[in-house]
Amino acid sequence: MRFLPSAPLQSLAFPGSGSLRGAVLMGAALALVGSAQAFQDRYVTSPGMPGSGLTGKQVGGVKLDLGFAVDLRSQISLDGPGRSGELDGGLRGLDASLRAQFNRDLWGFALVEGTEQELTLSQAALVYQGLSGSSYLRLGRLPIDFGKQMQARPYELPYPERPGVLRAYLGDQVLATGITYGDVFATGEHSTLRASLGLFTQTERQSSPIGGRPLSLPGMEILDGPRLDELAVNARLTGLVDVGAEGIFQWGFSAHSVPDFSVAVVASDGTSLGAEHLQHWIYGMDLTFGLSDETEGPAWSAGWEGLIADGQVGARAVGAGPPTLALFEEQIFGQYYWLEHQRRSGRALGLLYSTFEQAQAGTPQEQEISLYFSRPLGERSTLRFQVSHRDVEGEEPSERILVQWIGLAGRLGHALDW
Repeated sequence: MRFLPSAPLQSLAFPGSGSLRGAVLMGAALALVGSAQAFQDRYVTSPGMPGSGLTGKQVGGVKLDLGFAVDLRSQISLDGPGRSGELDGGLRGLDASLRAQFNRDLWGFALVEGTEQELTLSQAALVYQGLSGSSYLRLGRLPIDFGKQMQARPYELPYPERPGVLRAYLGDQVLATGITYGDVFATGEHSTLRASLGLFTQTERQSSPIGGRPLSLPGMEILDGPRLDELAVNARLTGLVDVGAEGIFQWGFSAHSVPDFSVAVVASDGTSLGAEHLQHWIYGMDLTFGLSDETEGPAWSAGWEGLIADGQVGARAVGAGPPTLALFEEQIFGQYYWLEHQRRSGRALGLLYSTFEQAQAGTPQEQEISLYFSRPLGERSTLRFQVSHRDVEGEEPSERILVQWIGLAGRLGHALDW
């Protein structure tokens, strides 16, 4: 595998299908012809990130790509607190994405997200790649560049839902409005490095509509702006390295700060509570390894990610007559491990384990372990099954079964693929 740093970065989105090694080699080859075919992708593919189909329409000199995704899932809650065999399910997500390449240096991205209740324009951004070399500017509303997978939509992940520690510390996904600068550097013939820094005026943490958990900071909102010292900051440094002839190793460091924000909580009796001028940091480190042969035979992927949350990291209503707002301010830690074996047919068997300290008094430890199986139903459809066991310190353990169906059409992806 060889990374080609001299080629201009034609795109930072939508990795192609195929083996890990084959995808990187294909991306490097496309980079060589990028000046002649401005819409070709120059990408590298990291272990565990999604593949994507290709379409393409030419409209008035603008290259357009459309994509659609449907995520349906049902879960059965088994034993545990408040669980008595209830069946819950429905439409978790309905996405429509549009990407437009205006010229070789400028492209735009938008994603409309639908639930059972509403349609919203959740992501919209312009990306400029004409500064120099492989650098880029992203301006608009997009997921933060944090950790291994926060940029991807939940249905793009190898497993049916995000690990518990990410859902607890960051939510199902973090969307931010602002500007990000990034660059890609070669550090050798078989390694490459990417760095990014973002400043944001708005940050929104989303919870899952099915099987979600309450956000530790409900109603979180950044206060007055845009003073420089009150902007949310996000930074990431990550690298890819060849390991032998068939392996890829990725490492990464991330940091996300919210220096001045408020929270709003509604107590069980309807009382509205809130607090202002709060701040916190979340730090992360991730390691991922992928192994695949040249003929796209059986493949292994494994990963680990650890997170530290510091500052005011939790808020909830306590007591009654009248209730009060309790803020939780302490450094807490969590991590998850992931292992998957994928066959040539696309069938995959995986294990996901998450353990973390909850953002509440006493920092009770929560553990969640899931075993999942994925089966392709054609080229653009997948059926998944998951069995999960959740154990929270001081509570009865609980189990659940999750069934998920994903349907894709056109070209789908996200604004960063590694």
